[in-house]
Amino acid sequence: MDALAVTYDQVAGRWGALCDALLPASIPALAETRALLDRRRACFHDRGAEARAELVEIDARLAAIEAAAAEDPMSADDADALYQTIATAVRAVHLAESEATAALERLADAA
Repeated sequence: MDALAVTYDQVAGRWGALCDALLPASIPALAETRALLDRRRACFHDRGAEARAELVEIDARLAAIEAAAAEDPMSADDADALYQTIATAVRAVHLAESEATAALERLADAA
């Protein structure tokens, strides 16, 4: 059972790596987007409807980032590199999830 817990910890790490790949710190607009989304989630979680004004402000900034990206998109080479990083992270999640599922099935079969 301890080995299975370690396996699922590894799965969680792969999901975290995918999140990092989707909104990497190395791309300023995406890093800011991630920070704003984290802040938005925390505001809503902690204060609910009382956070409305801050949520509206965050949403406005997210919309401005989106508009700026539409006006000046990343280069094809940069986009390709980002897609490759994301694809690698997705494959790693798939592999980790598949291994964890197989380990869980073996444990269930042994019970």
